[in-house]
Amino acid sequence: MNARLRLAAFGLPFPIRNELFGEFFALTARSFGTTRPNLRGFSHRRRLALYRDWTLEQAVAAPPGTPAGDAAAARLGENGRAFGRRIRKLLRVETEAEALAAARLLYRSLGIDFSGKPGGEISIRRCYFAERYTPGVCRLVSALDEGVLAGLHGGGRLEFRSRLTEGAAACLAKFVREETGP
Repeated sequence: MNARLRLAAFGLPFPIRNELFGEFFALTARSFGTTRPNLRGFSHRRRLALYRDWTLEQAVAAPPGTPAGDAAAARLGENGRAFGRRIRKLLRVETEAEALAAARLLYRSLGIDFSGKPGGEISIRRCYFAERYTPGVCRLVSALDEGVLAGLHGGGRLEFRSRLTEGAAACLAKFVREETGP
């Protein structure tokens, strides 16, 4: 693991975490064709709760399988991919192991217990969003996760086998890596 990623494993400094979360929130807002709420003065915990509840509202207004939902999912994936590439560059991610370590850091800051293994096996035993998201909302918003992981890995797709929001004990998925170049 590279030095930058090792340092980040101790936790991102608040100003950097704050900036990245604001960027993440803004890209989600763009994906839904709206603007993000004002986050000024909120703690990270309060921002996370606001993000959860706000994305729930946005996804309910653009349900999966509808033209609005399909368009939002496509934009979530595209914007998530760009964000993942930015994190890949920021943390100098070069290997699959580093991409998984970076994903774990990102998801930990979102209240998600992300675990990934070489070969693409992913499990999530605890998710801050699962208590409020419906299965449909989870499926829609997971387009963002697929994009972020693809950006971190340099391409790929996410295939879920089970989800916490559907009553499973854990989200189980496989990230199938596809090389797309630098």
